[in-house]
Amino acid sequence: MSYFGLVLSHTYLLPYFRWTQDIGMLSCKTERLLGDCLIGSCFLSYLGAFTADYRRTILENEILPDILSRGIKITMPYSLRDLLVSEALIQKWSAAGLPTNDHSIQNGILTTKSSRFPLCIDPQHQATTWIKRTHGESIITKTQNEPDFMKHLELAIQFGRAFLFEVCSICQ
Repeated sequence: MSYFGLVLSHTYLLPYFRWTQDIGMLSCKTERLLGDCLIGSCFLSYLGAFTADYRRTILENEILPDILSRGIKITMPYSLRDLLVSEALIQKWSAAGLPTNDHSIQNGILTTKSSRFPLCIDPQHQATTWIKRTHGESIITKTQNEPDFMKHLELAIQFGRAFLFEVCSICQ
């Protein structure tokens, strides 16, 4: 076989081996997809209102052991970031003002992916800045003291618009 023939056959074999590896990796991911989605849905449904430490504790000590005890396979080490968002989206959020720490990314996931209304306790106004930059002019921003607060809230709910409730006093 000539040199050209070896190069040509080698050129065709490389994609074959790569595709074979990709098929193997996809098969493994398919086996773990149910468990990964189960953990992601638990996070989105139940853990949004809690602190980062409590979320981590519940995930590591309650949810993960329960799923594993039932024989459901999951990706180890488990990462909500890898399942629910891409690095490109995280960079977009970062450019809009959201910090890149795990807690902030989890809050971003909850804000964009959850079907429930997110609650952001935001003393440094980082989430507020990010939400305003993300939604731009389409978001309605009101404080509790404004006279038309309830009217705008009702309209936002009725028409499915984003509504940002700022400067909330928790206990009065």
